[in-house]
Amino acid sequence: MRRVVAGIFALTFGLFSYTGTSSTNPGLGISTADADATADDCVGFRKSDLDKGLMFEAASSCDKKLSCSLSWTLTCSTDEGKVTARKPASRSFILGAQESTSETASADSCKQSWRIDDVRWSCKESK
Repeated sequence: MRRVVAGIFALTFGLFSYTGTSSTNPGLGISTADADATADDCVGFRKSDLDKGLMFEAASSCDKKLSCSLSWTLTCSTDEGKVTARKPASRSFILGAQESTSETASADSCKQSWRIDDVRWSCKESK
């Protein structure tokens, strides 16, 4: 059974999109995208801010190997707020039993302001 628990996940792990400027634009929460119920119960993501990006750590308390993916949208803009680029990005990774790993969402390609949002993760038992 697959389920989306965006609100619960966002509140539990406190992961929200990040605006690279002092903008008051509220962020969107990270949501699960087709996460297996068992993976949903034993995988957590934590966000850390970087100078030009975000780092996500995925930690598994599962007893099995998982195939996971993390996706987001990077939006570059001028300091005045005019969007200059919008780029979807994603990473796929294997998360072993009781293992953790980290993935970086970089904003290095943006010249001025940036925002990372539409962050989604999914994990499924690896065959």
